[in-house]
Amino acid sequence: MWKVITNKLRRGSTKSMVHTPEEKQDQNFSNSAGFLETFKQLQEGEKTAEKLESMLDKLEGKLEELLSQADAVIQEPHNKPANSKPESRIDAQGKTSN
Repeated sequence: MWKVITNKLRRGSTKSMVHTPEEKQDQNFSNSAGFLETFKQLQEGEKTAEKLESMLDKLEGKLEELLSQADAVIQEPHNKPANSKPESRIDAQGKTSN
């Protein structure tokens, strides 16, 4: 390729450089190698995105479960009848208290 460029420069014309078949093949190879690398990176990115999406779905499920449990705890005192007795508790000495 350098020979072609050097010859064109000597002649003073660089507008229409003719590439040899070998030069075109080298250029096609480098283009296809770049395309292949880009495609591999795209595949890796898609796999990473799928993993992140799965993790976020699991996290969302856990958050919904925690919120549901928190709502149940908050609603629990309001669901007891007004005339219900307080729960008995046993202290460290084994005595029952109200």
